[in-house]
This record gives sequence, structure tokens and C-alpha cells, in this order.
Amino acid sequence: MLISEDFNIYRVIKYYQMLANQKLNNLSIEKTLINCALFVGTIIAAFYFFKGGNRILMVSLISLPFALMLLSRMDLAFLFGVIADASEFTLGGINYLYIGTLMQIMVIGSLIIQKAVLGRKEKYFKNKSLYTLPSLFFIALILSLMLARGAGLRILGSETWGGMVYVKLIISLSFLMAISEINISKKQINMIMIGTVIMGIIGSISQRAGFIENLSTLSTIGPESVGSKRLVWLIPFVYAAFPIVLAKKWKIGFFGWLVWLLLMGIMGLTGFRSKLVGLIMATFIFGFILSRFKLRYIIVSTLVGVFLWIFAIVISPHVPRGLQRTLSFIPGAYSDVRTGKDALESVEWRVEIWKYCWERAPEYFMVGRGSAFNVYDAVGDLRRSDIMEFTPWFAYMTRSYHSGPLTLLIDYGVLGLIIGSWLLILILKITVNGAKKISTYNTIESRFCLALASILIWEVISFYLVYGQMPKFGRIIVAAAVVSVLTNSIVKIYSKKNENQRSKALEI
Repeated sequence: MLISEDFNIYRVIKYYQMLANQKLNNLSIEKTLINCALFVGTIIAAFYFFKGGNRILMVSLISLPFALMLLSRMDLAFLFGVIADASEFTLGGINYLYIGTLMQIMVIGSLIIQKAVLGRKEKYFKNKSLYTLPSLFFIALILSLMLARGAGLRILGSETWGGMVYVKLIISLSFLMAISEINISKKQINMIMIGTVIMGIIGSISQRAGFIENLSTLSTIGPESVGSKRLVWLIPFVYAAFPIVLAKKWKIGFFGWLVWLLLMGIMGLTGFRSKLVGLIMATFIFGFILSRFKLRYIIVSTLVGVFLWIFAIVISPHVPRGLQRTLSFIPGAYSDVRTGKDALESVEWRVEIWKYCWERAPEYFMVGRGSAFNVYDAVGDLRRSDIMEFTPWFAYMTRSYHSGPLTLLIDYGVLGLIIGSWLLILILKITVNGAKKISTYNTIESRFCLALASILIWEVISFYLVYGQMPKFGRIIVAAAVVSVLTNSIVKIYSKKNENQRSKALEI
């Protein structure tokens, strides 16, 4: 016999069953221990929080069960994070700390628990994101700069300020790596579509209510000397509604164009030329990817652009000054003397800043300046004119270079420029490939994702050509994570649906 008589197959099976049960029991014990520790911690925290009477801590305690639920569900944390981000609400007035940022932290925390505590390491390496390597390199660079130039966090005893930029970047990069295992359903995508619009409206109303509460002029923001009335509080609503306007298949195409034109006009009232150009370019990219005949699309888009140019020239004398400022870059468009002067000076002022910063860039090729700065050095030579006119020196001191390449080069050195560009080019490549793939489905969910991808594509391009700062770099990273999850989920949903349809057809 090939097998010994002493060999008993049932003993082998029983042995492996015992090992499997032991592993499951260990996993169950670990989960139980974690739940017990969290329960005990909650009781202790409740005692001290209510004893101290701190309202913020009490609210945090009430929110704890909700937070624990999100820690066990990465998809729900992601869902609520995307919806909450649309409101642009910040927490405690801290720059860059949005509600959506907390949800990003929960996604990261959930990943850490699943990998480190529950032992799901094998699956992690199978699903590792293409973004992982450049993200890790950039995080290492940030930590090196924090050691070399100061952490910028007062809570850590740092003499420098501005460390929240580092914190937000680390969270954003970690979030980008953590989303590789998230898949959401078609229902959840629809919830994101509806939820972002609702939160965008709430965010805009909240910002305007803030102006009322502070007894400020409702339709202005910034120095009155500019003379441009800018409805900046409308931005959350426009950004939330824009993808829906593109994604919806309008029964009457002309009506869809009117809604789109109205949305462009609302964005124009904010006074931000770059944002209006961004939405127009995102629209062009969206249509270009969807179109089957690219050359014909470019010709038609050119004709539409000429029509919009003439239309802008005709209406420019009759629109509010905020919109005049936005249209001031269009040749032939009318603008009020003070508004036009403000818009022109804004362009010239950027060129002065770039020249001033480029002259000082060689000092930081090897080791960047970092995003943190010593506020006392800045205040020592600060004059009122520096703030009112935002002089090149003041822009340089506060890291407001208004240029993506200069920001990466000066603040993060040559290495930062290389790694940052590597990451952005990778984002651009992955987003374009994903956009091409989902454009074939032509559903409202895929078109919604394609609209977000189109915005992201332009954001990466404009980071180099128009305007780029490290906070914007962080927003691009988060947007890349959101688009990546939506794209992968849509491909999974509809590819599976197509496979089922094909299998049914073969059965017939």
C-alpha cells in the first residue's frame, strides 16, 4: 500500500479543523478584548467628562458610539466623509480641519485596526494601492522637514507655526493609501450624489448666516477698497451641484445648457476667475472623454466658446461687480474702473511674487523651507502695507507663492518637487484611465464619477499652470482617493451586471 495503515485521513482533517477553530477563537477573543477596553474607556471618560462639565467633551462622548460604528465600517466612514466635506465646515475654527477630515481619520483608523489588530495583512498586500510608494516617500519627507525646520505645532512646543498643513497632508496621504480596500454600492453612490448637494446648500447658507451674525455686509468679502462685491459664500453649493448638472441626462438639452450657464453665472459672482475657468475646463474634459468623435467635439466646443465669449462681452456692463471681476480676463469684456484695476493688479502682483520667490529658491534646493514658519520673525518686520497690499515679501514669509512648482521646490526642496510631481502625474494617469473606462457605462452614477474625475484632472493641471499651494495639494490627494473609490466601485458594479446579462443570454 502507498499509504501506511497507521495513517488516518480523519485525524488529519480533525487536526486542521482544530487549528482553524483556534484561529477563529483567537480572533474572537481579540475582538472581545477590544470591545471591552472601549466599553471601560467610555465609562471612565463619561465619569470625568460629566464631572468636569465640559460641553465639547460631552458632545464628543455622545458621538463616540457613532464613531465606533464608523471605525468598523470603512465604507460608511468614507460615505459620510465625502458628504460632510461638501459643506466645507471646519471644526473649532482650525484651518484645514474639516468634518470630512475626521471621517478620513476614521477610515485610516479602521484600516490600522483591521491590519495590525485583527491580522488582515495578507489581503492588504494583495490590494496595495499604486499610490502607496510615493505617498510613503512624501510622508517621510514631511517628517524630515518637521525635524529640520520645526514641527509648526504649538501643542508639541514648537517655536514655529503652520504645522496644520503637515498634519492635513499626512492625513490625506494616509487616506489615499487606505482606500484601496473600500468598495461602495450603487445605493451608496446615489446617497453621495444627493447628500453632497444637500450639504453644499447647508454650507452656503451657513456661511451667509455667519456674515449676518458678524454684522458684515452680506454680499462682500475682503477689503472694501477693492470695490468688487463677491458672493464667496455660494462656492460650496456650486461645487456640490456642478457634477449633478453634468451627470443628469436632461430631457430637453437646451434646458440643461441653461442650468449649466446659470451655475457658471453663480460661480462668476464669487469673483474667482480661476474657479470659473476650472468649471469650464472640467466641462470640456467631461464632454471630450464621453465623445466618440473627438475632432468634431473640439470644433463644436470652439464654436460654443466663441458664442460664450460674445455673450460675456454683451452682458458684462450690466452684471454685478463681482461677476465683472471674474469676466475681466476676457478680451473686450467691460469692468468697472476699480474692479478692473483690482483684477489687473492681481495678475501683475502674482508675477512679482514669482520673481521674488524664484530669486530665493536656490537656498532651499537641498533642504526645503518647510510649511512652518517663525511668526515672530515675520511680525518683527511687518508693516500695515504688507498686509493691505500683500507684498511679495509678505507672501514669501507666509508661504503664499501662488505657484505649485515653486511651492514644492522652495518648501520641500528638489526631492519634494520630484516626489510631489511623481504623485500628481500618477494621479493624472490613473484618473484619466479610470475616466475612459467608466465613460462606456453612461449611467448617472458613472457620469457623476466622470464629472468628479474631470474636475480632478483640471485641478492637477492647474496646480502647475494657474494656482498651487500645499493645502490645494492636499485637496487634490483627497479628491483622487474619492474618485478612485467611486471608479473602482462603478467598474465592479457594472462589469458584474454585464457578466450576469451575458450569462443569461447564453442560457437562452
